[in-house]
Amino acid sequence: MFKTDSRHAIVDAIYTPNAANKLKGPQDQAYSADFLKRLGLDAAGNPPKDKTFISRTIPVGTKVEAFNADSAKVAVWYTGLIGMAGTGSTDPVRTDWKTWTFELKWVGSDWKIENDSQTDGPAPVAGDIPASGSDDITKAVKEYGGFTYAR
Repeated sequence: MFKTDSRHAIVDAIYTPNAANKLKGPQDQAYSADFLKRLGLDAAGNPPKDKTFISRTIPVGTKVEAFNADSAKVAVWYTGLIGMAGTGSTDPVRTDWKTWTFELKWVGSDWKIENDSQTDGPAPVAGDIPASGSDDITKAVKEYGGFTYAR
């Protein structure tokens, strides 16, 4: 999502053509060079050589709010990791909790997103495990990889 070409490919793959066309321009503005810089990335979405940018989304649960043969509304409760791991990072890796709701349409032979919205939470109480250092986070991201369908 942080690199224009891959973001456009993702949007084209999962949104209806009409929704994708409406979404790409605003997303390009949202993922501006200034925004990327605040995350520690260069204008092309690349991290510095000595740091690891982490952006992972982990679904916790789903709920079907409506369904019929050609449309559906589905909510996904998720947590995510985002930030920059590495010595001297000013944007350490942190968690977010959100609910993302999708209005889906059956297009051709697949479900596509026609509209979506996000809300904060619900978020649980923080656990009693102390935060890991950036070296441990970087090592975990490299050793455990990610789900191949999401890369």
